[in-house]
Amino acid sequence: MKALRTIIPLFVLAFFLVSFTTAKASVAVSEEKTSEMLQQKASENEGIVAQMTSKMEKRFAKKAAKIEKKLAKRFGNGEKVDFNDPVDKWMWFWIFGWAAGFLLYSFGWFVAAPFWYLGYLCMLAGTVCLIVWLLKKSGNMD
Repeated sequence: MKALRTIIPLFVLAFFLVSFTTAKASVAVSEEKTSEMLQQKASENEGIVAQMTSKMEKRFAKKAAKIEKKLAKRFGNGEKVDFNDPVDKWMWFWIFGWAAGFLLYSFGWFVAAPFWYLGYLCMLAGTVCLIVWLLKKSGNMD
């Protein structure tokens, strides 16, 4: 009954809104005049679009320079990931294992249970790789 008391006024309000919003044009405008006005508006906006585009390009260039600077600082002036290094490869296995585990676990949580188990196994493998990496990094494991 409470829902009915709420729904009826909403329908009445919607009916009044629909009936009041139908407006009719007071003067008929020809297609030629309409296209002429649209072309005029477009020519006025071309300068604004060009100005906005140049501003966006400048902002993008600044942001790209900042990101390049941060990446160069973080990864030691452009050094690449080396999977041949016996210590660092375990770090990457750990990162990829946890990333895959998180994705599969999330997918399994919302879609199908077998993916949850695969995600758990990837997280477990990533954790083992983390332990191996920490032991190799500290020098306790050769």
